[in-house]
Amino acid sequence: MGAAQKINSPKRAGAFAFWWQAHDHHYGIPVSTNDDLHAGRCVVCNGSRATVPSLRTRYANLHVALITAPVGVLEERINGRGRTTDGSTAVRLARNDKFKLLDSVDSMIDNSGMLADAVEHFVTIIKALTTKTA
Repeated sequence: MGAAQKINSPKRAGAFAFWWQAHDHHYGIPVSTNDDLHAGRCVVCNGSRATVPSLRTRYANLHVALITAPVGVLEERINGRGRTTDGSTAVRLARNDKFKLLDSVDSMIDNSGMLADAVEHFVTIIKALTTKTA
């Protein structure tokens, strides 16, 4: 069974609260996420920048944290992965530039340095949000 069939069957069955396709891959957020949100829980999802406008209409308390790095760092990381299935480095960097979304971002995390620093920043954001809603 291909990736499209693996997601389309559960999608038709209502298993996803939200789904999208990017870079020839299929992604979905489980419908149980809605139950968690209605129960007042903080839910963290890794999504696509292209879906932010739709998600904002569905989820009033959506907080978008953009995790990024300068172009030179991104280029080095993309080349280091050696994956050609996601397109050339230039195409991927152009795609990244297309979705700046700076007006739609609530928090920005610089991921150009130590991973621990970016993680600490992300955790601080989550703690602040959960303290606000608790």
